[in-house]
Amino acid sequence: MKKIGEYHEKGVQDGIEYDYYRACFIVKPVGGKIKRRQESEIEHLELFNLKEIPERLVFEHAKMIQDYNIYAKQKAELRGWRLHDEVKD
Repeated sequence: MKKIGEYHEKGVQDGIEYDYYRACFIVKPVGGKIKRRQESEIEHLELFNLKEIPERLVFEHAKMIQDYNIYAKQKAELRGWRLHDEVKD
């Protein structure tokens, strides 16, 4: 597991004030089933290939993907690899 970054977003949406702190990690799947821990807040959960991410993302997810692209490119360069396709931001 590798931490990509920490993110903070604060604002008001639909008259409700919010203050979110989140972190983004790279993890490897090992099996099992995805579970929602916060049933009341998470309406839908789905995995995507990074090349097939939907255009519209909530919160700081686009920034997280951009940071991942930077990390992946730096790691590839250190190993002498060349990335052909970066995922879209």
